Amino acid sequence: MRRGIIQWVPLFCALIAYAPALKVGFLVEDHPAIEYNPRLDHGSWAALRADFQSNLLNIPGTRHYRPLLTLVNRIDKTVWGLHPRGFHVTSLLMHLACVWLGMWVLFEVSQSVALAILGACLFAVHPIGVHTQLIIMAREEPLSLMWSLAAILLALRSEKKYGVAACVCYGAALFAKESAVATPFLLALVFWARRSPAVFYRRAFVMLLVTWPYLWVRHHAVGPIMVDPDFSVWKILLFKAAPVLWWSTLKLFMWPWTLHYPHPMHALSHAWPFAFAGMWGMGFWFWRLKNRIFFWAWGWSILWLAPRLPAIVEQGIRMDHWSYPGALALAGVTAWCILWTFAQIKSKEHRNNLLAGVLALVIYFGGATHYLIRKQSTDVALHRWTLQFEPNLGFSLFNLGGALLAGGQKQAAIEPLQRYIELYHDDPAALAPAQRLLREAETKDQRR
Repeated sequence: MRRGIIQWVPLFCALIAYAPALKVGFLVEDHPAIEYNPRLDHGSWAALRADFQSNLLNIPGTRHYRPLLTLVNRIDKTVWGLHPRGFHVTSLLMHLACVWLGMWVLFEVSQSVALAILGACLFAVHPIGVHTQLIIMAREEPLSLMWSLAAILLALRSEKKYGVAACVCYGAALFAKESAVATPFLLALVFWARRSPAVFYRRAFVMLLVTWPYLWVRHHAVGPIMVDPDFSVWKILLFKAAPVLWWSTLKLFMWPWTLHYPHPMHALSHAWPFAFAGMWGMGFWFWRLKNRIFFWAWGWSILWLAPRLPAIVEQGIRMDHWSYPGALALAGVTAWCILWTFAQIKSKEHRNNLLAGVLALVIYFGGATHYLIRKQSTDVALHRWTLQFEPNLGFSLFNLGGALLAGGQKQAAIEPLQRYIELYHDDPAALAPAQRLLREAETKDQRR
């Protein structure tokens, strides 16, 4: 792809779309993980070793293993102190890196400069990454994707030294988030889309070998990925829930106004066979059409979803920003459809109308990004926004009550805490902290 001014357009779009996030403070998990975390107050080899030998928050029983994220947070806290703007600058730089690298991956897959730039622009402004910029602890997604994309691009180079660098980048992606385990399969998918000779697939296999030492280190640090997995649940998840989740990703891409944090898994409807048939039928159709862009995007979005299934099984929730890597493929497909339509149109007037529609689409996504950032820019605003869609979500009720109490709004904190207690009246472990906060709110409210 030729270098020129136009290749910088996606980065410019990303800056405009996500600049408002720089004004946001610490949110949700940022308080215990960064603001009140003494582990980040000092840097040494012992601290670095401890990051790779413990879970994310050093809490017994949890298995979130993100040593590279902890390292980045440690560096940010050393450089910026407790000024959240500096942390958000780093998060924005990660997004810019993903946009830049994603543009080159789209070019390698399509061999089209126009598709690569247009797809990168759509990915740059899409609000699917809102929570990765609002919540510092959610930037594990762009951090991991950044290294995965770098690994894929390096593996496409013929020199052996680039193969070693690709494996190093893949290891960094794994230590950022375990969902990067899909990277070797994504590399194989890119080789297929580029019609690479069979010998190139060996590089994906070599990269896959890096996974085993990572799993060994992870197991000794935080234990197995899943404890006593219930394979009957897995069957339900793979055949019923996974297709539904895949379709919800498509829905979020086209209609992102309902993005919220977190997103609980609800009971599956009896329509799941249609979702299952639709997902696999679409892949078969793309294969029969021999449309490599569409099939690549279909496979890319599924492969990024698959490693997240264990977390969905154990926690019963999903995060909308988990669709962030898959949005790159959907942006690429959207760009292909626009360019194909442009090629079919012969009238100059109709082509100009299409270009105006493309600009409107970019503004639509960018406007949604600005709107969602503004609506969720504080702890209170974020939880209230989520409760509009999930009115009985205990996580948001409890944290909303705590945030209101911390902000001095004692009377307002009582109602969400009471609702939380009603929902969890038979769970003593969940009740205790909520009852303590409720007593504090009621006592201070009576004093007034």
